Formats: sequence, C-alpha cells, structure tokens
Amino acid sequence: MSRLSNFDPGRLARLFSLPSDDGPSWYPSELADIWRHQLAAPLALDLADTEPDAANTVARLANVSPAPLRTFGELLAHPWPPLKLLRVVKEFAKVRRTQTQGAYPPEVATALYYTVIALALLRHEEQITQLCADDLRHGFQWSLELTWLDEPTRQILSSALDTLSTR
Repeated sequence: MSRLSNFDPGRLARLFSLPSDDGPSWYPSELADIWRHQLAAPLALDLADTEPDAANTVARLANVSPAPLRTFGELLAHPWPPLKLLRVVKEFAKVRRTQTQGAYPPEVATALYYTVIALALLRHEEQITQLCADDLRHGFQWSLELTWLDEPTRQILSSALDTLSTR
C-alpha cells in the first residue's frame, strides 16, 4: 500500500489544486522587479495598447523636451513631463489595473496610476483625474505603503500627498 493512501483525499485535492481565479499572488521582491522593469520599458511600445499613435506622440513630445523621454522611468524623473503624456500613461495604467488576463500585477498598475497623477499635480498643478482629494490622499498613501517602490517614486507620492494636505 502506498504512503498516499494514508492521507485524506480532500487534503490531497487541495494540495494539488490549481491557483484560484483571483490571479497570481506576488511576493514583494517580484513586484519590485516588475516595477523596475516597467520603469525601464519603452513608453512608445507599452503605450501602443491604449494610444494608437503612441510612437509618434512620444517622439513628438520627446523632441520638444529638454531631457530624454524614452522610458517610464525617464518620464517620472523628468522636471517638466508633458501633461498630455502623463494623461496617456494614466489611461494605460487604468487599463492595466482592470485587465483580468495576463500576468501584469494590478498593484504595479495602480502605483503607476497614482504616480502619474501625483506628477501632474506637482509639475503642472493639474488634476488629471476625477477622483476627489480624499480618494487621491488614500491612493497616494496606499502607494507609499508599498514596500517595493523605489525612493524617487516615494518622493513624488509623498510630495503630492503634502500638496494635497495644504489645499
């Protein structure tokens, strides 16, 4: 008789069951890797999903910009990121947050979503979302609690949270 015959069949079934439909669970180290990958990703390539003319939009805006704008990281580090591009990235992140297929973690998309909203507030004093100030505070605070976010992104979110507090 095999050793498995001594185990409860229900326990064995749970042990070998497929993951739930809730999507994959990510470790903080994996989310940090995915975040770094997103920051290094070419804007034009990723934005093509939500902006049909993404390559031309990025190229046009990069040409008038004093600093390079090839990647998401360069956009977030830019002293004066083009507002139109921040709006496009916000929509990209919004779509990624709600996608149920694929292996893109909603936490990463949500962090990107709030970060570009924060940048628009800080660099342009523009609110590029219809979320109320309380919802933005909550979103910025939630993002700041993510242990895997890099320090420059934390600084953006923290400064935006401070800006909202003075309004």
